[in-house]
Amino acid sequence: MIRTWHRCLCAAGIATMLVLATTAEAQQGEVDALRTQIAELKREIAELRAFNERLCKALRDESIIVFATEPTTPEAKVERAIDVFRGAVDKLQAAMAARNHAAHKRADELRQNAEAALKEVDAALVVPALKSEVEAASNNYALCHSMMMALGRVGGASTIPYLNEIAADKKRPGHMRRIASEVMLSVDKDKAIELLLPVAGDYEAKNFNDRFYVIYMLSETKDPRVLPLLVQGAKQDPDKSSRCHHINGLWHYKTPEARETLEWVIANDDYEHARTNALNSLHRMLGDEAAYPIMKKLSKGAKKKDGTPDFRVRNAAYTNMNRIKMNLEKAGKPIPGEAPKDKAAPKGSNG
Repeated sequence: MIRTWHRCLCAAGIATMLVLATTAEAQQGEVDALRTQIAELKREIAELRAFNERLCKALRDESIIVFATEPTTPEAKVERAIDVFRGAVDKLQAAMAARNHAAHKRADELRQNAEAALKEVDAALVVPALKSEVEAASNNYALCHSMMMALGRVGGASTIPYLNEIAADKKRPGHMRRIASEVMLSVDKDKAIELLLPVAGDYEAKNFNDRFYVIYMLSETKDPRVLPLLVQGAKQDPDKSSRCHHINGLWHYKTPEARETLEWVIANDDYEHARTNALNSLHRMLGDEAAYPIMKKLSKGAKKKDGTPDFRVRNAAYTNMNRIKMNLEKAGKPIPGEAPKDKAAPKGSNG
């Protein structure tokens, strides 16, 4: 009896061990299968990451910016549009450097779309954000110019005080002051002229190398308020480049005062390029027929290279005179002060 009971216990133990062994083998198989699946998933994730990197690079090369999510709040929309705008400007510069016209066109479209997105958001949020971008880009001409132009187009007349503050600030970089002046004129020309006349006429602004651009932009408005600035600057501006731009701008103002100023410069300025600029400006002001006698008079001795500054002036007048003469002859008009040429007699005539 005891022996039989012992045998039963042994059989039960063996059965239990067999069950446990079978369960362990089954679990190990499941673990191995899971490990295989995990390894496969890791491989697929690595392939997806590699594909994503290649895709992002291709999109960047094509001037396309992709974000993971769409902004939902106005603040997030402003931030997103500015990010796109900034990236588009970078792409524009790269395309210009590479002379890639197709890439430049795509980047410019992206910039325009970003600016349109900014216009759709409350200006009270956009204007402060763009001002911050302008300040941050003060040493980056291309980005500063683009951001400030966008600021003017989005903010309109409300940005004039801020832009004028930059234009009049002698501590600002010259290119910032020039850009601010340009944007002011595009936003509100009448108000900008009033504010920029002192900026353009500040002869003491030694650090403002771009001041001559402001003079040029003001003269192109042809506003009568600009004429006194040009007349005075043509004679007195100590900066040669700025003085030449005063002179160049005078041709827009066909007044006795403007003409007298140009004639004074031609006769008196100690900078030969100022004098030749005055010759050309006077020619544009008067037109071919009225300018011809003046150029002819001033061109005397043009072929004599005596090495003096006057030689350049005489030579410029001589060049203008011949150009005018050719234009008049081509148009069939008489040369002022000269007798008309006799037409050649027809062949076979007895005259």
